[in-house]
Amino acid sequence: MADIGFKKLKEPLTINNSAEVKVTEMGHIVEVIHIARKSDTLNDYIKLDKESYMVVDRNTGEVEYKNYDLKENRSQNTEGLQRTFKRLRDLINNNFHGANNELFITLTYRLNEDGTPQNDVEKAAIDFDRFIKRFRRRYPDLQYIAVLEPQASSAWHWHLLARFDKWTDINSHIYIDNNEVIAPLWGHGFTSTKKLNHVNNIGAYLSAYLGNVEITEGNKEEIFTNVLNDGGIFEVIEKEVTVEDNKKVTKKFLKGARLHLYKSGVNIYRHSRSIVPPTPQKMTYAQAKQEIIGNKTPDYFRTVIIEDKKGKGENKRTYNAITYESYNFKRKKKRPPKTPPPSE
Repeated sequence: MADIGFKKLKEPLTINNSAEVKVTEMGHIVEVIHIARKSDTLNDYIKLDKESYMVVDRNTGEVEYKNYDLKENRSQNTEGLQRTFKRLRDLINNNFHGANNELFITLTYRLNEDGTPQNDVEKAAIDFDRFIKRFRRRYPDLQYIAVLEPQASSAWHWHLLARFDKWTDINSHIYIDNNEVIAPLWGHGFTSTKKLNHVNNIGAYLSAYLGNVEITEGNKEEIFTNVLNDGGIFEVIEKEVTVEDNKKVTKKFLKGARLHLYKSGVNIYRHSRSIVPPTPQKMTYAQAKQEIIGNKTPDYFRTVIIEDKKGKGENKRTYNAITYESYNFKRKKKRPPKTPPPSE
């Protein structure tokens, strides 16, 4: 396969006020995307070599690498998984905002009788379907997004975002007893039920569970081997997390390591019918600032260059440049952010 690279620029490119952008409103989160190059066709297909080709979606800027023969292991295409999780984050943020009628539920498996982890994905799907039917019989107004998560041990977990549309009390949070209700409905292992009213970006919050793996003495050899075997890049990040007794500690995580644990054919997430995806709008950048963003500074922004890493100098081919801006209207900044270059 040709050596196609994604390079993040140190300073994002300026978006001209007259440039067309795609604006996606997801509750209190707004995303703006500018794509430097477009074509009249929806997709551009670029042959890379005799075994593979690249598809560039000029409407979204997404790039997908494909082999002419299907891959046996989905974990070998982490770029595709990252796009899947991007769609999942948008779906979550469009439907869950940390309101009083929302809960975050985790469903895990105890070890099998022979001491092995439960890693049968078909059993996990059947068990979840039975659980959600029992749950909805008790709470008919339940709407949900459920995500399957692989552990480094190969065991499966379910993470469930639950919304109860008939709960309209703005002064109190819905309460469902984890031990008395959720655990018996699940019946396969440990369960956890939490509020989400302290989270201002639930899509990103859940992504922390799904992408990164905490590095411990017990798993570090296995998770680094998984990433190495799939040709991934090691990127260790440190995060401050709250543990027992509300103590804050710094832990190390291997970024994106969990993506290498997903296998081909796994249905990563599912949701109820009333969960709806966001609807992007196309407009000029000036119109976006006037009608949606106002004078707010983006909480996150970057420009990514898609290029052929093998080329040098004049022969180095650049396929596209995509600039992302994200605005969180719930977030309270503790310090003035670094501002992007001014628009022309």
